[in-house]
Amino acid sequence: MLSSSHHILNNFIYQMNIFKMTAEETLGFDSEILAFMKKS
Repeated sequence: MLSSSHHILNNFIYQMNIFKMTAEETLGFDSEILAFMKKS
């Protein structure tokens, strides 16, 4: 059970990192959202 929870969490973190990298490269992306992501 712990293994599957760990796997799900790792996938979520990976997807959020991809989102962040894409947002940073996208012109016109809301800078407030990026600032919020950097705080967390």
